[in-house]
Formats: sequence, C-alpha cells, structure tokens
Amino acid sequence: MRLRKTRGLGALGLAAGILGMLSCSLVFTEPSVRVAGVRVASLGLTSGVAEVVVSVDNPNRFGLEVRSLDYALQVEDDRSETGWSELSRGSSADTVRVEGGDSTRVSLRIPFQYEALGAALQALLERGSVAYQVQGSALVHGPSGEIQVPFREAGTLSP
Repeated sequence: MRLRKTRGLGALGLAAGILGMLSCSLVFTEPSVRVAGVRVASLGLTSGVAEVVVSVDNPNRFGLEVRSLDYALQVEDDRSETGWSELSRGSSADTVRVEGGDSTRVSLRIPFQYEALGAALQALLERGSVAYQVQGSALVHGPSGEIQVPFREAGTLSP
C-alpha cells in the first residue's frame, strides 16, 4: 500500500511540473524588437562607423536572453535594380538578458567603407543626408526555446 502512494505522489509531482512548464509556454508573448536610433558615430578618410541602437521589449513576467542580433544596413541607390545598396551586414553574438516586464537597448557599431556608398555618396555630399534602411532579426531564448524576432527601420542618415 505504501509503495502505491509513493508512486502516485511521484506521478502527481511530475504531472504538476509538466503543467507548470506548459503554462509558461502558453502565456509566452513574443518580445518586440525595434530600431530606436541610427547615427553616424565616426568618419575617417576611407571609412566610417554607423551606430544602430536596437530596443528589445519583454512583455513577459520572466526573463529572456537575446543570443544574437543579425543586421543589414542599406542606403538608397538610384543605380541599383532594387533602389538600395548594401552598406554593411553582420551579427552581434553578445548575449543580453532582458528581465520580465523590462526593455533593454543594444548598441550595434557597424563599420562601412565609403566605396560601398556608391551613388549614395553623391547624395550625401549634395544634400547632406542619405536615405537608409536597416533590417535584421534577434535570436531570443525563452522558456519554450529560441525564436527569431525580425526588425526593420528606414529613415535619413546625416553625418
């Protein structure tokens, strides 16, 4: 009789643990990832550095980890078929923790060569600004595994 009670309590504990894990994943809300700002951080003789600030908002009651941020920075280019030229592409592999109900900003320093600006360099010299778009995704780890959360922003970049 005692052996059956022990097994029953073990099974009950296991079931409660599984239900607890399931309830965490059922109430998971995808975080939002947005570009909070883009600026030219520095200019040199042949290259520069753009700074893109990405904000990650965690609406959940538990913490999440941003394991990586992939990005592509493009500038307007009338000579291109798509109307855009890629200025830089890369990834940040620094893990950042975002506590539950909180937001965190991550600064990406993106190096670029002037030659990659192409026709946009002329627009930058003539108008003092150039249209840009930055897009990418954040690899976010939570209680139910990892998900990719995309982001995209367009605007005007001035030195």
